[in-house]
Amino acid sequence: MNSSGRRGAGGVPESRAPVPRAAAESEMSGAKARKPSRTTARAERLLDLVSFLLGAAAPVSWSDLVEAFPADYGTGEVESCQRKWERDKRELLDLGLPLERVERSEERPGGWVIDRRRYFLGDLGLTTEERTLLSVAGAAALAQPHFPLRADLAHALDKLLFRAPAGAHPLSRQLVVHLPSRGAERKAGVLEALGRALTDRRPVRIRYRSFGGDETEREVLPWGLAYRRGAWFLVARCRLREGLRTFQVERIASLLAREKGSPGYEIPADFDVGDVVGREPWEFAVHAPIDAELRLDPEVALLAPGRFGARATILPLDDGAVSVRLRVTYGEALVREVLRLAPHAELLSPAHLREAVAAKAEAIAALHGDRAERTKVEEAADPDAAPVAATASFTEATASSFATEPAFVVAPGPGGASELQERLRRALFLIPYAAARPGCTLKELAEAVRLEEEELLAELDFLRMVGKPPFSPADLLDIDVFDGRVHVALPQGLLEPPSLTPLEAAALDAAATALAAEGGAALERARGKLRAAVPPAARERFDRVAGRLVLDHGSLAPDVASIVDQAIAGKRELALTYWTAGRGEATRRVVRPLERVLHQGYWYLYAFCTTKRDRRLFRLDRAADLALLDRTFVARQVDRRASFHRDSLYDPAPNAAMARMRVERGPWADPGLVERMGATSVRLLEDGSLEASFPADGDAFVVSTVLSMGGAAWLDTPAELRDRTRRVGEHAARIHLSRAGS
Repeated sequence: MNSSGRRGAGGVPESRAPVPRAAAESEMSGAKARKPSRTTARAERLLDLVSFLLGAAAPVSWSDLVEAFPADYGTGEVESCQRKWERDKRELLDLGLPLERVERSEERPGGWVIDRRRYFLGDLGLTTEERTLLSVAGAAALAQPHFPLRADLAHALDKLLFRAPAGAHPLSRQLVVHLPSRGAERKAGVLEALGRALTDRRPVRIRYRSFGGDETEREVLPWGLAYRRGAWFLVARCRLREGLRTFQVERIASLLAREKGSPGYEIPADFDVGDVVGREPWEFAVHAPIDAELRLDPEVALLAPGRFGARATILPLDDGAVSVRLRVTYGEALVREVLRLAPHAELLSPAHLREAVAAKAEAIAALHGDRAERTKVEEAADPDAAPVAATASFTEATASSFATEPAFVVAPGPGGASELQERLRRALFLIPYAAARPGCTLKELAEAVRLEEEELLAELDFLRMVGKPPFSPADLLDIDVFDGRVHVALPQGLLEPPSLTPLEAAALDAAATALAAEGGAALERARGKLRAAVPPAARERFDRVAGRLVLDHGSLAPDVASIVDQAIAGKRELALTYWTAGRGEATRRVVRPLERVLHQGYWYLYAFCTTKRDRRLFRLDRAADLALLDRTFVARQVDRRASFHRDSLYDPAPNAAMARMRVERGPWADPGLVERMGATSVRLLEDGSLEASFPADGDAFVVSTVLSMGGAAWLDTPAELRDRTRRVGEHAARIHLSRAGS
């Protein structure tokens, strides 16, 4: 094979000029002589290999490779050149490309081939509804500050939307908006590393801070990762405790993963990470199971289904109240939940938990009395499973403490795929994307590949050096930019993106779990088609992840999701009964829905409230009796541009009254936890306690937050909220000191 048109010494095609970066993007003349970085040179060679192998009419032998790439595989010792090819081959295989060797036969010579039928993305066979569900779920998950296999999910979403019109976005329907939780980026590296360890079945060693504040070093075998109620959890087999344990990712101070190639492990086929993490706090395995019953007053009866889960038995009572019966394995958590709902909840049985409610309520009342003295309330917390957060960072000191164990390596900061692989994956999508949209703008293309425009221009400059032997002008990518628009004349066979890799399909499947309930059969079919799109030879890798990585967003009932989405799409008014946590009361409302919002694992409806004559946010698990009205509405001009997207749900006015709370030193004095509870500012004090500010206009919410900590927190100001907390505590103590059921 003739290689006379190969690059000059500077690595730039001698007959080509790079894409200019001037504002006018006019053609430049002459070659730009520069020496590419090692990573850039290798990326260029690997892309050349893909184009070369795709265009080859017959299997490519070693001698063909040497002739086509003499500077890479034909210079120096043969063994060294062959090792370079082995490294390049491994990189292409890690990209998920169907590169394989075929043996010589009578019909064909032996050599390497990329199966074109398996390489190109092709048609996934998705209906419009199925594609929409997957794209919405994927985009919502990607909007989070961190997500395991995040890069894989981004590439999967790109490929899913490859044939969508330029500029189209799956969230443009304004049905779903994801709000990242405050501070959620803190553990992005640890979470990504855990995702890779789970994929590769690699044990990890962690330094973990328990609910009680104790730190331990453990070696664990990751079985699954799940997102629930604003936090990520790792479910793993713990060698220290010799059993399955749940760890909150934010409380992992450091993480070391075994090197690839270490002995792996198996996960039971019937293991369900969603079932483990989906348990309510009182279902954690702390003690032997006991049966409990409580009564919720009519004012809070509508909260029972969302608050106590599908495993509880909820029975209506004659006076509008409800009876809730449930199996409890962590009584302390149920005690705190009853206190949270005070004065509208009463724990009827068992007697010892009823007494515990009374004792804690008395302590809380004393803390808020006229002569209050701090009363320490001991917390019998599960060290492994309690669902609260603690913030810690990975430091050099914690990393060096594991240096004595040579079998472990420090997990990389961002984790996941290398810079080289990311560049290759982006290029193999960018080229066919631009070729399929002649004249697309730089802005559209930059958004599609998640680059700034200047970064895109640099990438286009690089791609013009890519092609296939013999590297004549007709063998190189022809990419031009005129008047801010991109034109690809010679894509060199890269007409479609590569097929979904096993991990890309698995990442999209994981994102889809967030819509499992409302997506119903259509989403289940779509997930089945994702698995079918993975080549049979690689499907085992998909199965290693599928079902082990889930997002639980409260399982919004399909009928509720349907009504809300119909109201948004049809601009129809919606009536609902809503429990306002800030005031502690339920009222009937008529609203004009604008969008559905996802925040920290809960679904909200952002709507114009006809009662308050303003936009409001309604948490859908606190809504009941939804009814779609016949009245339509024309959104106000200000509402048409409204989009609820900010880091916190709580955005008080600068002069708003605030309540100041103190949290004693211990498990609850955690800034991340208190922020998720709704604090607008948090300050750690020298004695280890914590001071937090909450908007005081939601007085019932502030009181319930204090009560839910079971005596570990108290209000300093304002005086009227201190007094209200005291009275609610006294009432809860009084009814629980009386005979059960009276």
